[in-house]
Amino acid sequence: MRKPDRSTLTVSSIFYTQRSTPWLIMALISIIFVALLANIFNPGATALLMHAPANPLAVNTQPTPIPTPELKPTPTAKPRPTPTPKPKPTPTPKPKRKPTPKPKRKPTPTPTPVQIITPPPVQTQAPPSVQKVPTPTPTPRPTPTPPPVILNQPMHVSSSTTNDLVIATFGGLTISNVRITSALKTEGDSGGIVFRSVYRFRIGTDGTYDLSTSSTTLRSGSSSAIKTGSGATNNVTIVAVNHHITITVNGTQLVNVTNSASSSGNLGAFALDSGTATTTDCSFYVVAD
Repeated sequence: MRKPDRSTLTVSSIFYTQRSTPWLIMALISIIFVALLANIFNPGATALLMHAPANPLAVNTQPTPIPTPELKPTPTAKPRPTPTPKPKPTPTPKPKRKPTPKPKRKPTPTPTPVQIITPPPVQTQAPPSVQKVPTPTPTPRPTPTPPPVILNQPMHVSSSTTNDLVIATFGGLTISNVRITSALKTEGDSGGIVFRSVYRFRIGTDGTYDLSTSSTTLRSGSSSAIKTGSGATNNVTIVAVNHHITITVNGTQLVNVTNSASSSGNLGAFALDSGTATTTDCSFYVVAD
């Protein structure tokens, strides 16, 4: 096999080198321009370009170390404090002064002259004579004469026999239209008053009462107005006018009847023994009615 000529190889290599020189220059310029741009936008890329081989055709079998770009911390923007607006003072409106109105002057009226008319003299007449009326003298009213007292005297009656009625009267005394006021005290069973001879009003120590004649019982019953018990005293008022009779005990009316059995008679008291010895004490005050 034929070996190539060494001179031929040398000329060809030189020729090849001369032809590729402008391209190398352009490549270097491009690399420098790119490096400048990379340095502006990313400074870490310049180191990568600086380690690139000068001859692009040369083959470098060793790996080129790539530097790790340093990451710079992004500065955090500090919040600016929001200024607090100061309140503006509200101007106080000044009160407007109203102008004081000036009083209007009224024109003084001119007085109109008044004609004075003198009236004619009036003839006076003498007043008529006035007759005095005599003042009537009041007639004195007569003082009412109190009713005459017929009797003002006590009486005592006793009964000691069972079912025995003992009556005592004032001798020589006759009554008709009268008002009898008495304080009746009974010890034992029953006691009472006799008037107009035939009327008997009885009060028992047990609170019972009755008005009767010698033959008839006109009213009977019991009342809480009567004071009960042996020795109790009851105030009795009897009014007998014509045929009308009313009887009140301790202020309570117990009898109101009309009866014509008798219109006049004697007055006295009685005691009734119904099993217990009985005594009656009665003080009488009798006036005509």
